[in-house]
Amino acid sequence: MIELTKLNGSKLVINSDLIEYIEALPDSLITMTTGMKIMVKENIPEIVSGVVEFRKRVRQEGRFPSKEPAVMHVPDDPAVKKDHSIPETEGSVSRDGT
Repeated sequence: MIELTKLNGSKLVINSDLIEYIEALPDSLITMTTGMKIMVKENIPEIVSGVVEFRKRVRQEGRFPSKEPAVMHVPDDPAVKKDHSIPETEGSVSRDGT
């Protein structure tokens, strides 16, 4: 993801993996693989530099993962029993089809 500047001065972040090509007009026109076109103030070398730096960070973080455990806290769901089974509801079909 790289941060760029629209012509009106507002910032936007784009997925650099979806850049198909960039055209140098007075400003830069980015065409995404989705067909979307985005006009930005940054020139082509600035955009390419942003993509390269982003990819370096991704590779660096992949080599040296955070020491924090990759655990996501999920709050208890009252619909799920403590034994992790889902309670049957009225009108539901059991595993044996009844």
